Amino acid sequence: MIFWNLLKVAKDKITTVECKGILRAGDRSLSTHGASIYVSAKKISATCWELTKQDGPDWTKVYLLNYSPKRVTCVPREAYENDHDFFITVELSGCRFTITDHSVLHIAADVGAAYEAGNVRRDKAEHLALDRKTPNLRRRVSVTERPGTQFYVGLKGERLAEIAKNALIRAWPENIYAAKTLWTLSKSYSASPDAIIRITNSVINLAIAENKSRDDATRIAEEVKVVLEHELPTLIRMTTGAFIVGIKTDSIWKYFALIDGHWSDIDPVPLSSSSSAD
Repeated sequence: MIFWNLLKVAKDKITTVECKGILRAGDRSLSTHGASIYVSAKKISATCWELTKQDGPDWTKVYLLNYSPKRVTCVPREAYENDHDFFITVELSGCRFTITDHSVLHIAADVGAAYEAGNVRRDKAEHLALDRKTPNLRRRVSVTERPGTQFYVGLKGERLAEIAKNALIRAWPENIYAAKTLWTLSKSYSASPDAIIRITNSVINLAIAENKSRDDATRIAEEVKVVLEHELPTLIRMTTGAFIVGIKTDSIWKYFALIDGHWSDIDPVPLSSSSSAD
């Protein structure tokens, strides 16, 4: 429960939230645009947490606004604000999150006609989802891959594993299978110095298992380690999408976005003053 308590009282101690499973890709089994689910939070470093869906009484109940490709998911805030303490939506990675005085929306990046600009398509889809009514209050958050906007990269741990795989191919080109095995072993790690140590040890073990001498195995692992240590600082600084959360405190709901390690208040504001990251 530490993560959920931190969200309420000291969220600045959380700088990275990595969403996995349906919290990253959406839940296609849901017949509605949103649902109550149980979410677990696992600490992977001092300020980094990993969220996954869990079913059972030992986890925190959260209202999830779902995601669907080429669509808008839209839910009235009254559907959950009376009987939940937390709201989240699927991690933004090219999509838009919109909150109004009455509704929350997750607008897919690929919604609408492909020949139109992304912000135009999302504007139209948002307007239709709100039944062509202009809200009194609104706020938007977007993280996209379009030139001129924030760069998006997938889960940093998976990206680190990909870098390790490619480095091992260069260091040991005659054994592509070992590199693929390394990626499988490493893809669930966080992007951290501890992950580099674990990956380095895996390389040594893989090489020895293929009859490499201890010295040769260590040399190969050292080549991979040097690459990872060089890439890690840049990888950590990259945007992994936006984590959106709503928090109920003393019967009052507040909404926040976590992007690049920084929290922003995203409560809806009068429409004339609202802004978008598009």
